[in-house]
Amino acid sequence: MRRSWQAGLVALGLTVVAVAARADGCLSCVDQLPLAPGLVETADSCLNFDTAAGRVAQAEARGTVPVTEVRAFYRSVLPAFGWNLLDPDALDATRSGERLKISVEVTEGNELRVHYALAPSPGN
Repeated sequence: MRRSWQAGLVALGLTVVAVAARADGCLSCVDQLPLAPGLVETADSCLNFDTAAGRVAQAEARGTVPVTEVRAFYRSVLPAFGWNLLDPDALDATRSGERLKISVEVTEGNELRVHYALAPSPGN
């Protein structure tokens, strides 16, 4: 019984930490990259590590927001976070030696899936 209580306490603590990490409205594994309204970061989608060339991160979010709203959100907000849009239609941007690619697709169930991929810029 004591182990069960301790396991529950640990799970609660991890949940609180996970919620706190997203309290600012940004993706949990890419600092200063806001999550578009209506999207929810997919649990366990965060992949984040450092290489000799720089940081690599991937994440995914889902929601029932129209594609046009998500694209418009990122076109307007990325420059405010220091991202230079290389191709606004493709949501491809660079910042401080990093390259961000955001892809948006509609699944068979009419759910929107957004994939975020961050990698060192070519030549970095």
